[in-house]
Amino acid sequence: MNQDRYAIVGYGFRMPGGIATAGDFWRLLTERAIVREPVAGRYGPGYEPVGGQPGPGRFGSGYEGLMRGDQPYLFDCHLFGVSAREASVMDPQLRMLLTCTWEAIEQAGWDHARLRNSRTGVFVGAQVSASGNWRPPHGPNEFAVTGTSLDMLPNRISYAFNLTGPSATT
Repeated sequence: MNQDRYAIVGYGFRMPGGIATAGDFWRLLTERAIVREPVAGRYGPGYEPVGGQPGPGRFGSGYEGLMRGDQPYLFDCHLFGVSAREASVMDPQLRMLLTCTWEAIEQAGWDHARLRNSRTGVFVGAQVSASGNWRPPHGPNEFAVTGTSLDMLPNRISYAFNLTGPSATT
């Protein structure tokens, strides 16, 4: 039986609770939790958590894992060939994925230039982002599809790093 082999040679991540390094992550697994009670007023007036009882003006969990602080918002748009305007409306999940991909390549010790035009595949496990259902007050803009579609997550990584292998979201 032919078995494909895969190796994780580098990684980058963003997690709630200030988890920013591999050491932070391993400490999380052994010492603490990152899921907390919601930030008061996060969803606006009239929205309250009701554990297991979603309905109009309610959401189904009394807990959440949030990215806090400035770290998730730091993004060098020029590094990834993204205009400042597009970066301002881009799904935060996509900004974080691009940045984490750069970090994973660096962490693996690979040369970005040597990866260009390679048959490197990009596979992303993703869920619908909190901003996926958000609609701009003045209607969609030219970045609406590329900024909210889960299928675009690995494709934007492939495009930004000029990778020509398969690209898929699972």
